[in-house]
Amino acid sequence: QWPSSTRAEIMAVLTCLIVCPPNSLINIFTDSQCTIDTFTSLSNYKITPRRKQKINNIILWQAIQQIIAEINLQVRFTKVKAHSGVEYND
Repeated sequence: QWPSSTRAEIMAVLTCLIVCPPNSLINIFTDSQCTIDTFTSLSNYKITPRRKQKINNIILWQAIQQIIAEINLQVRFTKVKAHSGVEYND
């Protein structure tokens, strides 16, 4: 129950995916490398269930995976530089 910028990023991703139309290609631009890395690692089928349960915010990540599977989304993350003067990123 500790505040976390990463948890806020994950929740933003989850919220965006909920409203996406089925069978879409989704590009998410974020300055959170942790979010990108965790999403990528969860896509690795070699990760064991025990290791998966140790990931921070796993409940949110599982919800994201469920939404992606249920409505057949293709999700890509792109890293953008933080605080770079871009209006929608600052």
